[in-house]
Amino acid sequence: MLSRSPLSMNPNVVQHAWARFDDLGNFQAASLLVAALLGMLATAVCLLIGARLLVPGPAPSQAARVAPVQVPPVAGLQPQRTAPVHLRALTIPPSVNLRAEPTTAAQSLAVLPQNTELELLGDDEGAHDGLWRHVRTDDGREGWIIVTALD
Repeated sequence: MLSRSPLSMNPNVVQHAWARFDDLGNFQAASLLVAALLGMLATAVCLLIGARLLVPGPAPSQAARVAPVQVPPVAGLQPQRTAPVHLRALTIPPSVNLRAEPTTAAQSLAVLPQNTELELLGDDEGAHDGLWRHVRTDDGREGWIIVTALD
């Protein structure tokens, strides 16, 4: 047989509790509400502290014990060299000026067609006319293109 909750056994429990709350004076009602809010605040603080304790972090004692290990070379095995990663971009507009300096006033070194693939050289510069990216074409020409013209 299932046990029944107190609310389902007596449907007037909520009405009775509300009537008792109405009988309280203003100070008593305010005190009851403040106590309930303080209880909820304390619960929230405990949950936050508990959650913070669950976040893993480096253990100082373990970090102090880790020492580098020297691995002896294996005879006949050469380390593999990986090719450097070059970031690339495509030009978006139908034609884009490759400039000598990062400004629209600089000399145009070439006019590049849409979808020209460029190598990004990594050093961007901001000027009064926008942000410029240093690039290299596939044929080795280096220059500057405004960032809004690159995908």
